[in-house]
Amino acid sequence: MPPESVPKNEPANISVAEIEARTRDLLGRVPSMRQRFQELVSTPSIDPSSAAAMDQRDALGHHVWECALHALGAADDLIETWRQVHLANIRPATGHVVLLRTVLETTTLTRWLVDLNIPSQERVRRGILAYLADCDERARFEAVFDRTRISLAPPAKWGQERLEELLVECQRRDIRVTNRNGEPLHPDSATERCRKYAHAPAFGGEAAYRVLSAFAHGHQWTLPFLTREVHPEMPTPTDAIITTVSFDPAVMAVATDWGVKTLVKALNDVVRYIQPAVTESDSMGPPGRRVRPTRRQHRQARRNRR
Repeated sequence: MPPESVPKNEPANISVAEIEARTRDLLGRVPSMRQRFQELVSTPSIDPSSAAAMDQRDALGHHVWECALHALGAADDLIETWRQVHLANIRPATGHVVLLRTVLETTTLTRWLVDLNIPSQERVRRGILAYLADCDERARFEAVFDRTRISLAPPAKWGQERLEELLVECQRRDIRVTNRNGEPLHPDSATERCRKYAHAPAFGGEAAYRVLSAFAHGHQWTLPFLTREVHPEMPTPTDAIITTVSFDPAVMAVATDWGVKTLVKALNDVVRYIQPAVTESDSMGPPGRRVRPTRRQHRQARRNRR
């Protein structure tokens, strides 16, 4: 079954060997993507006229770049893990799907942060929300962990201190990052981000994330998506039918397609984020004023990257 089609437990139109070849080709793009990511980390070369530079003119704007790059780094490592497993001819039933689910979570967070279709002020706010969520999770961990086992020396601070300081600064500047009860708001959920930013054209980003999450959480409704063997002769206390699941190449192919191509989009978004902004002079309009690229320019850019 070709990538991007709905995986079903029925004979595919193409052979398992061809599915394996397509998956291998997709994962073959990963090393060059990893090199591209390392270049972004080591020599980002943020253009003075870029959206990144505009965001960082705000004292809190650095959170956009830092949180986006950290999320992208997680995705980069996860996709490489799956590539190495695949190269070793290991075919888990669902383990690789869990890795690819997390790739969708982290890449869509990156795309949500560096979205060029929203104003700089909103991107800065999103960066703050991402960092607040980071501080909040850290504070929750520190609240239940033995702090004597954590080495902390100034200017380092506890997660709760970072959280409170940032909330005070946002309140001073009237940046909306809390609800009516004064509790920190959160970034868009992974489900919402995948609906908007995941690459799953024949499936839908939200549906793709939900089905991968079902595998991660061990939900029974994923059984029709897997190769399975039924054992009705094995009795259970509830008279349920015992089912053994195993690797399904169609699930592997489609999940890999979603993960790799969403990572490609996230990388491209980050590159555009630090490149010179498009101006009206680029669009045959009056010079000088910064505008977003037109749909036609987006389509041309996509063709140029192929």
